[in-house]
Amino acid sequence: MKKLLSLILVTILLCGCTAHAHQQDGGMKVICTSFALYDWAVNISGGNADITYLLSAGEDMHSFQPTADDIINITTCDVLIYTGGESDIWIDEAVQKGTSGQIVRLMDRNDLSLEEEEVEGMQSAEEDEEEEAYDEHIWLSPARAPEYCKMIADGFIKADPANAAAYTDNLNRYTAALDALNAEYSELSGGTFIVADRFPFRYLAHDCGLEYYAAFSGCSAESEASFETVTFLTDKANELKVPVIFVIDGSDGRLARTIADGCETAPETVVLDSMQSVKSTDEYRGYIERMEYDLEQLKKGVAHAES
Repeated sequence: MKKLLSLILVTILLCGCTAHAHQQDGGMKVICTSFALYDWAVNISGGNADITYLLSAGEDMHSFQPTADDIINITTCDVLIYTGGESDIWIDEAVQKGTSGQIVRLMDRNDLSLEEEEVEGMQSAEEDEEEEAYDEHIWLSPARAPEYCKMIADGFIKADPANAAAYTDNLNRYTAALDALNAEYSELSGGTFIVADRFPFRYLAHDCGLEYYAAFSGCSAESEASFETVTFLTDKANELKVPVIFVIDGSDGRLARTIADGCETAPETVVLDSMQSVKSTDEYRGYIERMEYDLEQLKKGVAHAES
């Protein structure tokens, strides 16, 4: 990654690429590196910023490769907002070389982060097993979202103190909406669900008191499940009589269908939106709308041992 970053920095003056962006008119220049953070920033800014979302439509945050212009943009913007997890290592390296704006690195709040975990039946990643790592999918937690939004608002206020009152008012309004969303999620408490895919919902499951089984961890690069993993998830789905096998956005659904074919109850395959890859901006759906969608899907598929 360091060699890649150095190459990009060397070629900044030799090539020109346009950052993938959705923009909103305004003066303050803001860069966000994932969709949820972008939508939070839009709601908090209230039109007082030009906000760029770095990834193109359908691009997964785990496989994103920065361009020369991306490096220029994140080191010259007024506010840089990023998660700070494993997928953002290239950003850490870039900002160490110098940046002129406010940096809002959300995982600096270690007290809000949860360590990655490997549950029974999950295919082992077999890498950096001795190193503790925090799960980077922090936005999939309505309970924690208000704290992260406050960090964004604080960054805006430092970069643009003239509009501090507006940012504070917008934050308060949006926080009320997030609190209402979290209250809806709290009604999910208890039960178990199965994800035949990567599992980026560690925070959501923890906050809602849900147990889960999954094929891979949230950032796993694995794409083919082992016989043991398939067998375990099929047996667990039969044991729990789950009505739904979940997959995440972008999945081809093959593993879910294989598991369903081995179940007596013929569970339905349902997609959960992880917001790691946003396919289209033609019909804009924000963070709260996407989380409400996930809530409705989870209601279909959370199983209880007594059922």
